[in-house]
Amino acid sequence: MFEIVVACNENGVIGKNNSIPWDIEEDLEMFKKLTRGHIIIMGRKTYESLPVKPLKNRYNIVLTSEPYNYKSNKENLVFTTQENVENILEKQKKKWGERVFIIGGSDIYKHYFDKCHKLHITVIHKEVEGDTYFPYSLKDITTKHGFKLDKCSYKILSKSDIAMFQFRTYTKM
Repeated sequence: MFEIVVACNENGVIGKNNSIPWDIEEDLEMFKKLTRGHIIIMGRKTYESLPVKPLKNRYNIVLTSEPYNYKSNKENLVFTTQENVENILEKQKKKWGERVFIIGGSDIYKHYFDKCHKLHITVIHKEVEGDTYFPYSLKDITTKHGFKLDKCSYKILSKSDIAMFQFRTYTKM
């Protein structure tokens, strides 16, 4: 079963110029806590945008149409095509467990959305410009896509230009 992890603003912006347009320590901590010890799947651009590669204490699957241009390692990193993901998951789930997190970008979210049973969405309450978007409207997640909101917590930031954000967890009904 797949789970999506994404941070976006209310308009769905997830990135600009291959980077995240905000820096919220609490969101990064939540991401680490949630994904640590599990399998994560991301696109090549998301991988390239990471400040530390590969993400430690996780099995990193990076989707690319040209995996032969990259160097995988046996411990926790593989570059592959979409067609090989199921074979890799079958082998790695024995070591890393059943939870598989989809961490971006937009095309990867779109590909896995209908296969996901859980969404972990950090909603940033800030207007930002972006060139990359979460491909689904936050308003439509419950009404059109069959998810129900399980948890929602608000965080107010006093030392930031972002006044507030939310952690939301949705489960497929």
